[in-house]
Order: sequence, then C-alpha cells, then structure tokens
Amino acid sequence: MQRLASLRELKILDTEPEIQFDTIAQAAAIACGTSASLITFVDAERQWAKANFGLPGLDSIAREAALCSHTILQDDILEIVDASADPRFAQNPLVIGDPGIRFYAGVPLKMSDGTSAGALCVIDEKPHKLNAAQSEILRLLGIATEKAIEGRNALRHERELRSEIAAIAAAKADSEARFRVLSETLPIGVFQGRADGWLTYINTQCQKIYQASVEEALGLGWTVRLHPDDRAWVLEHWRKTAEVREAIDLEFRILRPDGSVRVVELKAAPSLDNAGNTKTYVGTMQDVTEARQARAHLVSESLIRN
Repeated sequence: MQRLASLRELKILDTEPEIQFDTIAQAAAIACGTSASLITFVDAERQWAKANFGLPGLDSIAREAALCSHTILQDDILEIVDASADPRFAQNPLVIGDPGIRFYAGVPLKMSDGTSAGALCVIDEKPHKLNAAQSEILRLLGIATEKAIEGRNALRHERELRSEIAAIAAAKADSEARFRVLSETLPIGVFQGRADGWLTYINTQCQKIYQASVEEALGLGWTVRLHPDDRAWVLEHWRKTAEVREAIDLEFRILRPDGSVRVVELKAAPSLDNAGNTKTYVGTMQDVTEARQARAHLVSESLIRN
C-alpha cells in the first residue's frame, strides 16, 4: 500500500520528541481553545503520536479506536462537535472511557506524493466548535507540520517553515493580520525585520525574552540588549548573511535590565525583492539558556566518568 510505504520512508515512527513538533501541537491547542492536541501517524495496526500535549499516556493506540484514522481519509478538517452524540463515535472506547473525548478536530497531514501520513488534531473533554479563525489557524499549523515532517533536516526545516511564515507576512493586509494573530499563539518569539537588522514587528514572547517593551525593542532597540562582547559580530553576521541572501542561524548572549545573561537562538528566512536582494527577514527567537546549561552539564559529567 502506497500510503504505508510513504509513511515508513519518513523514518519518523517511534522517534524521540522534537521541539518543532511539540511547539506546533501546543500552539494548536492554545489557538483552538482545547485542553489537548496531538500530531499522529497512522500505521497499519496503530496510531502513534509524535507530539502529545495534554494527553499523557495516549502515545500509541489501536488503529480501530483512533479518530485520526478517519481524518486521513479527508481532504480537509474533520470536526466532531460532540463524539458522544455522533453515531460513528459514540461507542468508541476513547469516548466512553478514558480520556472521555467529546470534541475532536483533525487536519490530515499530506505528503509530497499526495498520501496522508497522519493528522494534527485538537481534543477536548467538552463539546466544542471551532470558529473560522481557529479553523484557518489549524490548517496553517497543519501546513507547518507537513513541512517539518518532510524536512526533518534542521536547516531545511527552518528554511521551509520561515519561508511559509514569510509568504503569509508578505501577502495582502488580511494575511498580515492572520500572521500576527498566529504568531501571538506561539510559545516562541516571532519577529519581522529588514535586511539591515531593523525590526518592524515582534510578538509578546520576544518582549519577554528581552524584558523589553515593543517601543524599546523595535527598530535597532533590540541590539541594546546584546551582550557587549557579542554586539558587533551579531550585527556583522546579519549584514553579511543578508548580502548573500541566506537564512540566519545563530546564538548570542543578551544582557537583561535585571543583570541576568541569557542565551538566545535566532533563526530567520529571507524574503527577496524583485531584483533578488534580501528585503525582509521573518523568523523566531528562543531563550535556550537552560537547554545549553543542561547539555554542558551532561558533557561535563561524561568527561568526568571517562
């Protein structure tokens, strides 16, 4: 069967959690106002969750009980307002037993060959209905998930995802508004800026990372927070990367007003003008201080043991 062959070619089943999938799942639940969300892959005998937000222990279930096995047969969102009142699902063990599913909405994850590998779904224990904006956000997050699945190579994934965001940001006015609504649902910093490093937009998470207001961070204000030892090379790296029309991928330190030093990971994809020059960058920022400290600690312990 072509679908199962394509799924296995992804080599994603039973792999460890990855931040890009966990982030998308959490964003979907937040945006849709539900208590849980999953990114699943439907194998021959089971449904397996690559990302699980809010449903601990429900990582692998029999395919016949999986609501996502119905979603992969759709071309668009499958929405079940109240599963207990739907004849198709009223006797499903996940409805009459734990976790007591009532609301479900899933979007199929289409691969390049047209087959569906799985689904991005949101779940709640109460009946619910998505509004138009939530449905559109779920579709957009489904597209982002598809890009992440097909890439899986970190650099390729970042380029594709930021290009997707950049395309939304550069479109007509209603797409710009949609981009900003979506960015505010994400638990990571999202920004838009010019080729010279002048920021034109930051979301709330960026403000939290820098401990700065919008007014303080926009323009070149964000560079004020750069650690004195990092400021010059960060700006030079941004300028040179824009000149060669490449994605930005770097880590640097910032110095917050409270005196704390944090490590920030910045990734962005360029949007080019008609002449082929870098016009804008759209990307993400994350505070990775604790993650880098934990990794350094593990390396140190490994060296001590050896």
